[in-house]
Amino acid sequence: MIDFFITNLFVDRNINECHNHIFMKGCRFCSLAGTKDNYIIFENNDTIAVLDNKPLSRGHFLVIPKTHRDNLSDMPKAEFLELVGIVNELSLKVCKILNADGVNIAINSGLAAGQQVDHLHVHVIPRYRGDNLLIGAVNRNVENDIKNLLDTYKLVSAFKPSP
Repeated sequence: MIDFFITNLFVDRNINECHNHIFMKGCRFCSLAGTKDNYIIFENNDTIAVLDNKPLSRGHFLVIPKTHRDNLSDMPKAEFLELVGIVNELSLKVCKILNADGVNIAINSGLAAGQQVDHLHVHVIPRYRGDNLLIGAVNRNVENDIKNLLDTYKLVSAFKPSP
């Protein structure tokens, strides 16, 4: 199924709307499902993938759950694992088609992380040798990194994820 959508990126087709999802009125990502004008490269019952309208590289696309989730903290683990599986499959296919040399996969979850749309989404950014693309800002204070490393480790290592 993914092969069909990826190899027919710009084919005009009818897409059925899915009525089993929570949509947020006014959310531009919630309004994508069932449309034909947004460079949709993949759609199933739970997920939609579209080319980014402000791409950082050739082939940059977004993978978006149809059910409105503001950020990672709103998404159940099973849904997240399904989303990651789709991201993996689509990124491999798109990068192969575009002859990309690598890929960046990013989730900006929350305003402080740079999230600009209040609907969880995954950026898939194909990379090409010599593209000189810098993603994110690096503004580090190494002394603070070292100083806080042990304290952070103590806090984080106490956390045990659920199975």
